[in-house]
Amino acid sequence: MLFGFFACTPDPGPGDQDDSPGVDEYFHVTIDGNLWEENNDDLIGAVLGDFGSGPTYGFTATRSADSSYFLYNVPYFMSNDTTWDLSSVPTGFAFTFNTDSIYNEAPSGNLHIVRTQVQGQEVFTGTFNYTGLELLHNSPATFSSGEFVIARLL
Repeated sequence: MLFGFFACTPDPGPGDQDDSPGVDEYFHVTIDGNLWEENNDDLIGAVLGDFGSGPTYGFTATRSADSSYFLYNVPYFMSNDTTWDLSSVPTGFAFTFNTDSIYNEAPSGNLHIVRTQVQGQEVFTGTFNYTGLELLHNSPATFSSGEFVIARLL
């Protein structure tokens, strides 16, 4: 399953707009030595869905400069602090980075998420490092020093 969230409004600049009261959302990662980041709350979000295989969180961040985006689907987790080894992930887990290529496999690495609540929102603070594989040619890319804060209204 591949889908994304897009916004058509121009980026007003860092700190000019915060649609998540009390939460400063961001998503940044270094991909093969190049920084990818987005700080505009309008372009970062989370949803909780259940399509019959159990509840899944969807985290997304779209970079306004070029419309490239990340979409991570992770199974609902009970504890407020969890780490996954990406060499063997549970069913329903999917990492996608879409740019001029699509990277949608992560055969190695890790993802750590801490879940809290702030002003009626579920807030996910995450760190990650992994090797991603490009869809058509299976060529690898290194996703390192990844961090995000993403909020979801309760």
